Amino acid sequence: MKKSEIEILIPTFNEAGNIEKVISDLIAEGFNNITILDANSKDDTASIAKNLGCRVILDKKDMKGFGASVINALNNLNFDYFVIFDGDNSFNPNAIQKMMNEMMA
Repeated sequence: MKKSEIEILIPTFNEAGNIEKVISDLIAEGFNNITILDANSKDDTASIAKNLGCRVILDKKDMKGFGASVINALNNLNFDYFVIFDGDNSFNPNAIQKMMNEMMA
């Protein structure tokens, strides 16, 4: 499995203060297939992500919560493999490679 075969899913809501660093850190680790699952943020989260080359999936107005965002994304995956990552900069991008190594062992 290669990094280019993994889609990184990031559920967000008003993460404009964090999302640029999260995306930049993932790109620096070689993950370029990044999809933002935005719950109609009131800030610039979606536009920041788009400017950094991410695909953005906006929740439909009747969708509620993290789970609904993830289900929506799973129905619209571009790749066979995916990782759900956090948009508040609390996850370490290096952990994805460690997980990949364990899966391939």
